[in-house]
Amino acid sequence: MNDRLLSIADERGQITTFTYDAGQRLATVTYDGRTTVSYAYDARNLLTRVSDSLSGAWLAFSFDADGRLTEIRRSNGVTTVYTYDAAGRVTRIQDGVLADQQYALNAEGEPTQARMNVPLGGGTTNYTYDEAGRLMGADYGGANRLAYSYDPAGNLVSRTGKTPLDPAPRTDTFTPNDASELANPGYASDARGRQTAAPGKTFAYDGATRLTQVTAGGSTATFSYNGLDDLRTRTVGGTTTTFYHNYAIGLAPIVVEYVDGAAGSEERRTGEQKSAIRNPQSAIPRRFYVYTPGGQLLYSIDAATNQVRFYHFDRLGSTLFLTNGAGGVSDAYAYDPYGRLLGQTGTSDQPFTFVGRYGVRWEPVGGLYDMRARTYDPATARFLTRDPVWPVLDAPEGLNPYQYALQKPLQYVDPGGTQIVFSSLTPQVMRQAVQKGVAKLLSGVRLLGGLLPGGGLGLAQAFGGLAGAARSNASSIPNIFAASTPEIGASVSAELARYGLAFSKAAAAFKKREAEFAANLAHGFATEADVRFKEREARVSAEFAQFGLAVSEADVRFKEREARVSAEFAQFGLAVSEATARFKEREARVSAKLAQYGLAFSEAAAFNEREAGRAASGRVGVNPF
Repeated sequence: MNDRLLSIADERGQITTFTYDAGQRLATVTYDGRTTVSYAYDARNLLTRVSDSLSGAWLAFSFDADGRLTEIRRSNGVTTVYTYDAAGRVTRIQDGVLADQQYALNAEGEPTQARMNVPLGGGTTNYTYDEAGRLMGADYGGANRLAYSYDPAGNLVSRTGKTPLDPAPRTDTFTPNDASELANPGYASDARGRQTAAPGKTFAYDGATRLTQVTAGGSTATFSYNGLDDLRTRTVGGTTTTFYHNYAIGLAPIVVEYVDGAAGSEERRTGEQKSAIRNPQSAIPRRFYVYTPGGQLLYSIDAATNQVRFYHFDRLGSTLFLTNGAGGVSDAYAYDPYGRLLGQTGTSDQPFTFVGRYGVRWEPVGGLYDMRARTYDPATARFLTRDPVWPVLDAPEGLNPYQYALQKPLQYVDPGGTQIVFSSLTPQVMRQAVQKGVAKLLSGVRLLGGLLPGGGLGLAQAFGGLAGAARSNASSIPNIFAASTPEIGASVSAELARYGLAFSKAAAAFKKREAEFAANLAHGFATEADVRFKEREARVSAEFAQFGLAVSEADVRFKEREARVSAEFAQFGLAVSEATARFKEREARVSAKLAQYGLAFSEAAAFNEREAGRAASGRVGVNPF
């Protein structure tokens, strides 16, 4: 049975249609019957070409024998070449004569030096780390250096020095309290650990801990959300922007955006392939964003002029510069290691900067990054609210609920606000991580699937059939150059076992986790999730019924502990995929639906037994990814 998504109609009646090739791979996406994005693949299901019918722009991709991306050719004449070391990690990215990025990596995959010949902020930077792998310093040469220090709880407590683009050296100190909340003058948090103020900024939230208002620099931005916790509207200065999301791909990106207010009305599609800005009176698209089937940003088009802007990223997926249709640089960006925007050239107001490849949205009011589940402030290098994913108690490195990417911003990214993703994960690196015990921390929902900046051999590829198919929170960043297919070609459990990773939690381990969860409650960690679940528990059964999933999936314990189910499931590193026929019919929304409740399903012994029982009875089982 090939249960393929054929069309999506949004709330405004606009229809997006999908077609598939003989191999059941996504072949075209057509928006409102007007603009079509086309995809082509090789025999290995790797994406080889993307083009669109509006501008005629295209990209072509080449891979080596191991399936690692080696080259991107663009219709504007700019070619990007990727070089790997013996461990399969990206060490060089060359964009023709425009840019050359070279990285030296240590055995842990941490960059020790970056030699950047780029349009903005180039030069050589040397990096140092402590024994825990946390970034301690960035030396740009001369008097330009940054130094970081942390407390025993993993909080960043000081940042001193300057980059070449900073006007003068400065020292920023942060004083966290026992709950890791910032207690400096000018900072404030509420009883639920949500930051409500910073010097020159204020923040407000709703009952579900969603950011609803930011005030900074004389401007105020207000936000509202849909039932899936995704951004619905943004209002600034009397102008309201409304967003629509595409749940057919990982991370459920914004697919339609239109603006109403004094400045007029427009609409922008920023989803799987295209983002259109339309004037409702004329319905003429103004801008499009073109993506891979996995939801990774490639280029944009101004529909009025057909001007094309191609994105060029660093190894972490942050936008370094844009090139126009003639192959020249139109805009450039520079950041510090934790994402502070240090400089920008060009006039584009496009929002995809730091970790922009994955749809992380820059919020100009307050200088924040919308990382979906939470909002990240690069000024403090921390999230405004606690991590809704429960910590693994025997991995203290990840217990801090506010830290960004384990304080390892040059090795990991967190585009979903709840997920730690390897920026350069290979089987060799995985084995090293296991040997060092990092797998404890990154098990379950925290280990999402690594992705090299060029789409090289990351976790998605190392684990075989995950590719672009997985849409659950646990694998929402697939191999960006693999075909988007629902088939899982390899046993995840077996693959994980090969690398010494065991996500299964058998009965004995479950008992142990129950005790650990009780300890979490005793220390107040469960407050956030309990409140969120209480606000949604009336909808849980109905939502699960829509996907054909029984609420009793966790057996009697689910009913006994329904007020804590989201934390229970997150704690055991559980994950769900859309493998049942009914679930497949609604795969466009599954990732966000599950993320809303913090629910995840494991490949524990009990789960595998249930799955085997389904197969024996003729029912399609739920794949753990």
